[in-house]
Amino acid sequence: MKIVNSAIGAILGAFALGTPTTIPVLHDTPRDGGLVANQADLGAVHILFQNDLSTNASTAALLVPRSVPSDQAAHVCSILGEKLFPFDRSQHGGVGSDLVDQFNYLRYAGTIGVKDTFWLDGGSGGVAAYKPSRGSIRPHGQGEKLGVVCTHTAPPTVVSKDDPYANGDMAVLGGVERRITVRTGDYQLTGYRDRRSWRFLGIPFGDAPLGAKRFMHSTPYTGNKVLDATSYRNACVQATGPLPMGEDCLNLNIYTPSVGGKALKPVLVAIYGGGFVNGRNSVPAYDGGNLASRSDVVVVMINYRLGALGWLASDKDLPGNAGLSDQILALKWVREHIAAFGGDPDRITIGGQSAGAESVAALLASSAAKGLYHAAFLMSNPWVPWVQRAVQTKYVTPAVAASLECPSTGKAMVECLQNVADPMVFVQGDAYTNATNAITVALAKSAGSSLAMASIQPFLPTPDDLLDDQIFYLAGNGTIPNKVPILVGTTAGEGTPFVYPFMPQPLPHERAVLDKALAVLYTPEGIAKIDASGLFKLNASDDDSVRETVALAMTYNFFTCPTQRIVDLAQTSAQFPKVYLYEAESGYTDTVEMPAKCTAEGTGVEVCHSDDLMSVFGSLNYVGIAPSSQYLDFVRYTADAFSAFVRTHSPNPSSRYLRARGRSYAYTQKVQSGHAWLPFTTPLLEAGEARTQYLSAGSGIRSGGVPHREVCDFFWKSKMLSYQMLDNAM
Repeated sequence: MKIVNSAIGAILGAFALGTPTTIPVLHDTPRDGGLVANQADLGAVHILFQNDLSTNASTAALLVPRSVPSDQAAHVCSILGEKLFPFDRSQHGGVGSDLVDQFNYLRYAGTIGVKDTFWLDGGSGGVAAYKPSRGSIRPHGQGEKLGVVCTHTAPPTVVSKDDPYANGDMAVLGGVERRITVRTGDYQLTGYRDRRSWRFLGIPFGDAPLGAKRFMHSTPYTGNKVLDATSYRNACVQATGPLPMGEDCLNLNIYTPSVGGKALKPVLVAIYGGGFVNGRNSVPAYDGGNLASRSDVVVVMINYRLGALGWLASDKDLPGNAGLSDQILALKWVREHIAAFGGDPDRITIGGQSAGAESVAALLASSAAKGLYHAAFLMSNPWVPWVQRAVQTKYVTPAVAASLECPSTGKAMVECLQNVADPMVFVQGDAYTNATNAITVALAKSAGSSLAMASIQPFLPTPDDLLDDQIFYLAGNGTIPNKVPILVGTTAGEGTPFVYPFMPQPLPHERAVLDKALAVLYTPEGIAKIDASGLFKLNASDDDSVRETVALAMTYNFFTCPTQRIVDLAQTSAQFPKVYLYEAESGYTDTVEMPAKCTAEGTGVEVCHSDDLMSVFGSLNYVGIAPSSQYLDFVRYTADAFSAFVRTHSPNPSSRYLRARGRSYAYTQKVQSGHAWLPFTTPLLEAGEARTQYLSAGSGIRSGGVPHREVCDFFWKSKMLSYQMLDNAM
């Protein structure tokens, strides 16, 4: 069983850090001390920050459009812990180029009008009326009421690369004077602002799934709703990772450039990956502050239950899909409350990477989620089939129950599992190892796969009343319930971080060695098919060709090719109005203990699984990474394309939008003029035009045909794609 344990440790623990100990006390009510602004008293408050995703040095301000007399303007700013913004004739437009760009965009977006004028500091402590469209000031008029421009002195949030999961508590940002309280329904939530965005962290959306609620579908939050939302709350229970964590983990984070505005912004609800056993809504790569700030969208990161606690099912007593119920409940919460944070409940996009993309696929396949979102993107989805309920009942759940000395069936089993005092035994320790080993053997036998591949995801969704069926069955039948625009793609080196932990050093350059290495992924029958195809030959000039060939086989077989084939199948019956396809050829790893090949910029490096996350979310500077100017342009373009999809369901930001945004969007505008994305509205494999977007920092953004057609044809005809080879339906 050594290979099983190795697979679980290396593959499912890709995001693991540290060992959990005790769970610290969390903040419930707003902390004492300092100013807490009341959004209802102020009206809308917009953060104006020209975010170039680089140095965070841009001039920033706060805009409060609610009209007040000139003698109250300074007081409005003081409520926010700020002063009136100073007019400076030596600066472009009197406020500097960065704010000129921001005001230009606000006029484009309709947030302000060309005639609008605002109070600021005209010099010598006097209040003056500033017209952004002219860049000029004038004395205030008798009884005149205008909106206010305040300073914005909050620093950016930056976490250490050496400790990237450090808690994002606002206390590290220099005090408590930058808080604001927002009311929505019966919630009263106190968040804070940093340089980039308003941040509301750890908002509970579901009751704690404790006791008799363990393993069950989640229910709306009924606890105290006057809450401090300035620090992360529990992640869901998992084997390793930073604290806090616990079963009371159904919370979400909101990042928004504005609060209280009438013009609502598009919303992204992001779902983390981690093999359904790891992950949290505080993962640095997913921090939504930069994307919200640069792209004028609202970003929401949700938690959902993991491992056995999230996905265990039986024939009748365990419903299964507890984690999926969490995701659906979170979407319902967002629909009900996001307007208070500037988000539009009728323009919600869901997006995820790896198991997050699998979750998005499950939501696409869920009639229970219908109407809760309007577009979706899927990054690096392995398309592993869901586990059928019969398999859960016969193998998965009894293995977990037996490892904890519980009955193997019936209500007695459920009650026994619910009475287990320490939830950590469901995710680590000897009992967990025994359970997952037994599950792996059963899944490998049923699917005809290698032990290593069967061990990657021992806990998965199950078709039921929340999940209509396997996504590929629904695609083939033309019955996907949520027919929305999708953006989907993979990286060029998905397989490397999965394969290299099994092979820490380069292997001898021999075909027999390659065949032995391929056994990590394939049965002997599969290896024979690969050898006969002639498609995976060793490179005589590359001393590391064996490992690279195995990693490439996994990239194509388990990511690139099933993505193509399932989407092609769906488009055969026009399941999605539009499909946009990409392959990422550049990336930047944020994950500890990744293979050396998965390094940042350089020659011959690999863009590995998850390495495109920080490009999409623009989060490099959040972890203190300063890339080259060439790579920074690439990150800006990638974030601009994905956020355009969130705004308009097309990854093509309009030229008018880009011109209005200003100088730091110039590279995106240049790319768009020559390499705009083209949608697939018919089956992918029938498209004659170059409709795949290749995302590269080195060779530039380009369009091309559907990638790797020959090798994908081979895997499909050989019935070796993940959804063909790992179909758990017994």
